[in-house]
Amino acid sequence: MIYLRCFAFLLLFQNYVFSTWLSDIPIILSQPNGQIIECFVTGDQYSRRIHDNEGFTIIMKESDGFYYYADEDGLGGLIATNILAGTPDPSSYGLEPGYAVSSEVYERQKEFYNLNLDQSLNNRDAPSTGTVNQVNVFIRFADDPEFSQPRSYYDAVFQTDNDEPSLKHYFWEVSYNSLLVNTYHYPGTFGVNNTAYVDEFNRSYYQPYSGANPDGYQDSNQRTQREHTLLANAVNAISPSVPSLLDIDANGDGLVDAVSFVIYGGTGDWADLLWPHRWALYSQDVYINGARVYDYLFMLGGSSYFNVGVLAHEFGHVLGAPDYYHYDGGGAPTPVGGWDVMASNGNPPQYPSAFTKWKYFDWIQPIEITQGGTYTINPLSLQDSVAYTIESPYSETEYFILEYRKQEGLYDSNAQGSRSGLLAYRVNPSAGDGNAQGPPDELYIYRPGGNLTDSGNLNNAPYNLAYDQTVLNDNTDPSSFLYNGGSGGIGGLNLYGVTEASETISFTVSFGIPEMQIYPNILTYDLQVGDFDSQSFNVANTGEEGTVLNYSAIVLSSESYINPQGGPDGGGYFWTTSDNEPSVAYE
Repeated sequence: MIYLRCFAFLLLFQNYVFSTWLSDIPIILSQPNGQIIECFVTGDQYSRRIHDNEGFTIIMKESDGFYYYADEDGLGGLIATNILAGTPDPSSYGLEPGYAVSSEVYERQKEFYNLNLDQSLNNRDAPSTGTVNQVNVFIRFADDPEFSQPRSYYDAVFQTDNDEPSLKHYFWEVSYNSLLVNTYHYPGTFGVNNTAYVDEFNRSYYQPYSGANPDGYQDSNQRTQREHTLLANAVNAISPSVPSLLDIDANGDGLVDAVSFVIYGGTGDWADLLWPHRWALYSQDVYINGARVYDYLFMLGGSSYFNVGVLAHEFGHVLGAPDYYHYDGGGAPTPVGGWDVMASNGNPPQYPSAFTKWKYFDWIQPIEITQGGTYTINPLSLQDSVAYTIESPYSETEYFILEYRKQEGLYDSNAQGSRSGLLAYRVNPSAGDGNAQGPPDELYIYRPGGNLTDSGNLNNAPYNLAYDQTVLNDNTDPSSFLYNGGSGGIGGLNLYGVTEASETISFTVSFGIPEMQIYPNILTYDLQVGDFDSQSFNVANTGEEGTVLNYSAIVLSSESYINPQGGPDGGGYFWTTSDNEPSVAYE
């Protein structure tokens, strides 16, 4: 066997994976000649690419089933070259790293998931309070061995009795003990085994067609039919085992609240249905105790991302929350990063933001600030006084929301970076729900260096006196800029005096208008040639405390006066060598 290593495993895992947008996940490719290639796969359920450690994209040529380096086809897609994957220095053949499908092709592939959905069911959510009983089904294919781990191994990701991360523990904590998520696994199992529904077809039947895989599906319609039939058969096989007294439709909408499938093994490759995704069983009518199985979560039990972080993110969708990452995976600045589980999730996952807890989960109620003053905010681990909203005076729609995040506990210790402090977000309701199609983005967090074109430093987003980061207004870095249809513009937020992070954190907000007072309003010199004199004028802001005054001094009455770039205290001195005795007028 030929064995080719394409990357160093030491560089494999990042702190965050972007939801179902996964980066640098290991995958082993098998060439028809027996060659083994270890590479990365990056992408999401809509599109992904296999690549080596240098970023050169690899695709399979359907005619022979071999993997080759890819090139752009000029139509927004990719085409296989004749350069076999693993060939040294693909750049010497004129290839460049990072080839991926265009955003237009990506959108068409995404539309495939939404094309036939029942729109009357598409926007439904499971209850965000009370008890949600999730049905989880294990599946393996005809040629798969038994699951390698006992049922308890997989169950621990969904629920634990101890104070340790699991899907159940996570939502119980972040919901302030108002949402209990129980998961019931099927088929039933015995002893230490993990019994699964066994499909009639081999794994190859659920992989793309190629010369090396003649059993594979050949188009998207066939792929849909095979996936939906697989899941419908699995549901029909286990449904008699689900107790009739188990409430799986808590909100009474006629649909099972939460359904997941855990498939044996790891991910597939390019354009493969064997990838974690969330979809709907729209082509099949299957029921459990009278409730229809519609939307579902599809997971791979043998992959590195079968973990609490990914499950928490996906269950956030079950409760109605959108994605806060961009589906195209790049281009525009990252809007939220690791400050919300619906944007990027670690393992264990960090908290949802206060905005998500408020708008989508109904767990908190923010306090609107309408007058200047000093305010104190609790950390997001508490339920009361954990979020403040402030309207922008320059927008009828965009506004700001503040929260306090402490790097502590099982979950929020895994938020972005290592700092605790006050976070300031911009909310743009005109963008719709979430950031998937952004920009524009519904939710954006201010951070140093961040603007309409640059992501800046998300790690340093928290405001905290300990970091000498205490002020946010239209003249700071970052400024409180608006999106404003993509043209930007001042936001009018004037936040200052942020204290050190402790049990609480405090800050001051000002809404006043600055007022400028100048004294004296004219300077007059009476000098002889060779004499020297200097006079000063004072500029004061007599408006409300905390308002920001910006001004500049311009000489109007004499061209002989110059404003040098240097001089004591950074310059700003008007001077002349004229033998006249002019006055200096200024504004």
